[in-house]
Amino acid sequence: SETHRAYCSSISLFREFSKKIFLNEIARTELLSFVAYLRTLRKKNGKRRFGERSIHFHLLKTVIFLKASGLPKFLKKNDWPKYSEPPVKFYSPEHVTRLLAAASNAVEWLAVIFLLMTGLRKGEAQHAEFSDVDFAGKVIRVLEKPHHDWHPKTWQCREIPIPDELIAVIKELKNSVTSNFIFRNEQGGMSSRNAIYRIIIRVAERAGLECDADCHTFRRTFGTRWVEKAPIQVVQKLMGHKNVET
Repeated sequence: SETHRAYCSSISLFREFSKKIFLNEIARTELLSFVAYLRTLRKKNGKRRFGERSIHFHLLKTVIFLKASGLPKFLKKNDWPKYSEPPVKFYSPEHVTRLLAAASNAVEWLAVIFLLMTGLRKGEAQHAEFSDVDFAGKVIRVLEKPHHDWHPKTWQCREIPIPDELIAVIKELKNSVTSNFIFRNEQGGMSSRNAIYRIIIRVAERAGLECDADCHTFRRTFGTRWVEKAPIQVVQKLMGHKNVET
């Protein structure tokens, strides 16, 4: 899952930094030095690899792991990296028009409208199948897929209403392929995790929106549209969030 990969990434960075062998050797100074280490890391172009927000969350996941391993809380309030939340980005109607105009084939066009009209996460879209769509009820379901070893959290399983436009596109696609996956690789199997991301990056670059091209921007756009016409608790369920704050 995304959560598991995120924790593995943070713990790998800590292991890369720390020379300690045993957990009981770790103290507050080690965590503060880990923060300083993350600030020294650079990309190939010389820019910092992590901003303060990323460092904060790498530290948070490391602290949670250490706490789960039996260590006490070491850090004080002022030890945590400070950062300002960036403004929430979403696509305006003009941006959507530019994205659709920049799609050069049916696969790219499908990726754009599918993400805009469902608000699915990257992994959810990757595992989406025609059998998840209730064409009569005009909804798509996010369901556990044990046959693909994919298990979303309980609150992430949900039904999402989809408009006639997307229903028609999915139905036409279903009748033209033998695979059950909405997004497929060349062999008809499930696409890779980043296949949809690479598609929207290409489209966004042509549309002049590459700085805002990611699946979260599509999700925020979906959520913003629904907030205008439904209570926040409904939007929370449609987006598969555990609580309203997220």
